[in-house]
Amino acid sequence: MIKNKANYLIMSIERQDIESIKVLKYANMLNTLYPNVLTTHNLSESIDIEIKGYENDTRELWQISEVRNLIGELNKEFSQWFYFLDKKSAILYYITMCICGKSLAEKEKYKMNNLLLHDFINDQLKNLNEVCYYLNDIEKYDELKRNSFAYYEMFLQ
Repeated sequence: MIKNKANYLIMSIERQDIESIKVLKYANMLNTLYPNVLTTHNLSESIDIEIKGYENDTRELWQISEVRNLIGELNKEFSQWFYFLDKKSAILYYITMCICGKSLAEKEKYKMNNLLLHDFINDQLKNLNEVCYYLNDIEKYDELKRNSFAYYEMFLQ
């Protein structure tokens, strides 16, 4: 489920858990990361999440309603994505699209809902500030905020 690679964690979410919306199973794992000063500090931008079981599905992950539902519910239970998620991974983009994407109904194309994106980013910045305040590390807030905006510039072009 979780693989530890020297201060890098990969959490795998299995298809059967997605389809049965086992949110608490994964939220409880993620919630062990914060507030724990040593764990929190060591795992900044060091978490990746794999969505398993849809490798042969031609749709994007955010086009799969079960994935969107699970991610939406998981976001309600754990919302320190900007602090913990690896900005070299696509998972923050997938999470963002699951929460902020809207269907255009033509061949299941999706587009970002700018109002939802604005709210999501503001919530993430508030949560990032909370974590960095807890760690007494304002420089970390500035660094991770820059990294998050650079990440979105790359993915949302």
